[in-house]
Amino acid sequence: MAPDFAVHYLSSPLGVGLLLSVLGIPTLLLRAMAWRWFQRLGLRLVVQGYCAAIAAMFVLSVSIAFAGGHSMERAGYLFVLSLIFVLPFASLVVMPLSVHQGQTNLDATSHVFRRVASSRLQSASAIVRDRRRKPAEIWRREHARPVIKAPTGGMNMWPFTRRTPATLYLGTVSAESRRDFLKHLEADSSGALSTVLLSELESVLALPPVSAAPHGGNALKVDVTLEAFRKGGWDQLSLGLVDFPLIWRPMVTVCARVSSLTAAKSQAQFRVIERMSWGGFFSSLLPWKVQLGVASPGSRVQLEELARAAGERLKKKIQDLV
Repeated sequence: MAPDFAVHYLSSPLGVGLLLSVLGIPTLLLRAMAWRWFQRLGLRLVVQGYCAAIAAMFVLSVSIAFAGGHSMERAGYLFVLSLIFVLPFASLVVMPLSVHQGQTNLDATSHVFRRVASSRLQSASAIVRDRRRKPAEIWRREHARPVIKAPTGGMNMWPFTRRTPATLYLGTVSAESRRDFLKHLEADSSGALSTVLLSELESVLALPPVSAAPHGGNALKVDVTLEAFRKGGWDQLSLGLVDFPLIWRPMVTVCARVSSLTAAKSQAQFRVIERMSWGGFFSSLLPWKVQLGVASPGSRVQLEELARAAGERLKKKIQDLV
């Protein structure tokens, strides 16, 4: 009964959040004690260490179950129990090893920087010695910078500086149908929400329609496509013996294609992916409606905020191109 309860509890969002919080406590403590190492270390080495510990516990659980003549189901129970009770204690080994490896990498990087600085210092010393050996007139003649005279007649040396910025016009705004398998796990994934997100993108871009563009001139057309969006959620992935939690965050993917009005050739294409933060996502799992499966973690307002942020990033990229 206890293993079944442990498996079910670990598969729930609250169990996953509790496990992540238990694993995050040693990380925060060590970051507070060794903040200088964590400035450049990051969390990649820590994640690699935890993955290695999880793989080792899985192999050890299967080996113990087969050695005792038990089934694969017992091995799955041992693995889940080791995740709950052993993995937090494994952080006492993973964290120091990860920090030691990160400090080793930082020492190697510092050694390279010291070598580069030493070579630059030697070059500067050689220049100073050469300056002292030669007379001042000869030194100035050898190291004088060539003077480039501007041509007369008012000619512009840099013709590309006279280029006028192009005018942007909004072309088609469309949404692609969802093709991912997560749409079957999300409730109320109709096209009404995509229409709302498209109107939000149009208001953020704030471009005149392509029908108002004059004939000729330096004008560009921007075609916007809502490629994908997810409302977020959680479920269980059953492999027969063990149920693993399946978690996906709310996300909005927007693509823009910039082309000329006179030529059909595309000049640039941009894609922006905006996701909800993990902290905001786990906070959205706490309401009772989400726990009962009545509501989704990503509400309509939150998806509109993601679409607005994606539109702002997309607009900045297009303006940088122009």
